Amino acid sequence: MPKLLAILSLLFVFAMPVYGMQVRCTAYTTTENTGIMANGMEAQVGYVACDFLPLGTVIYIDGARYIVGDRIGDGTNNHIDIVFNSYDEAINFGVQYLDMEVA
Repeated sequence: MPKLLAILSLLFVFAMPVYGMQVRCTAYTTTENTGIMANGMEAQVGYVACDFLPLGTVIYIDGARYIVGDRIGDGTNNHIDIVFNSYDEAINFGVQYLDMEVA
């Protein structure tokens, strides 16, 4: 019986649907605020701030992989703030509406 439960739980985990939506994407740098994200880590490329997904959630924005590691604090349900290394990169990114998938 325990083996059956293990198999069923694996099937449930791998059968979870991927869902997508279009989100408003903005940018911030690794040095803004204290440089520490809500998950306690230093801000770094590959992470995003998001209020509507749990910390640690893996998402894909236009095919690029990111991890939710911070909060924005605006309470919206379609806003993602992407971490960039430099101010110039963040400014060049600006504000974009991009497709996001949660795996």
